[in-house]
Amino acid sequence: EYPFGCNDELEDKQAFHCNKDGGCSYSASASEAAPPGWCTYKRVEPLLVVDGCEAVCDGGGGAYPFGCNDGLDTMTTFACAGGGGCWYSADDTVAPPEGFCTYKTVDPTELESCSEYCLGEYPFGCNDELEDKQAFHCNKDGGCSYSASASEAAPPGWCTYKRVEPLLVVDGCEAVCDGGGGAYPFGCNDGLDTMTTFACAGGGGCWYSADDTVAPPEGFCTYKTVDPTELESCSEYCLGEYPFGCN
Repeated sequence: EYPFGCNDELEDKQAFHCNKDGGCSYSASASEAAPPGWCTYKRVEPLLVVDGCEAVCDGGGGAYPFGCNDGLDTMTTFACAGGGGCWYSADDTVAPPEGFCTYKTVDPTELESCSEYCLGEYPFGCNDELEDKQAFHCNKDGGCSYSASASEAAPPGWCTYKRVEPLLVVDGCEAVCDGGGGAYPFGCNDGLDTMTTFACAGGGGCWYSADDTVAPPEGFCTYKTVDPTELESCSEYCLGEYPFGCN
């Protein structure tokens, strides 16, 4: 039984795995998948803090901004997670999802207003309805620029006057996610054995949840779901009882 002869309390570990031979394995990142032939019996979600994300996020070599973006001009909260996950929000009252660490915050009163930067009034002589675009930018010379991804930053010298968040759907994430060359699983993981919901976003963002009743954050697209009744139990897979003969 749990913890299957293994350890379920190690200060620097966030994922705990066992195998059918009584082996134990531990990972520093909560989002790291179990090694082939192993089962994850516990995950520890990191605390959400503005500083110290080096201990949580491994994108970009574990250095700020952790493989994520820190220049999205309408966003106020920037968060990262193990496995290269990125999350952004324009609402400073919304906390990042579980397991994400906030590496940058912006006072919403400091966000640039396109009305003060671009010519005329909204939409500043540009288009605000394009079927295949999710971010709309203008510049002080009357120029217009559009991006396919809602999380893409405005080009240098441009201001984003509109973002369209994509619908959250299981299929069709190719139009939303650009990680991994825009092909499944979009630079994310599809083999985390205790997770039921797998989602991605533009800019290489990844999000996972073990609770199938929790929806991904705004702007994320669900590329895989797992029936929680189908998740493998370590008790049925590893030798003995928890912690499975491991530490």
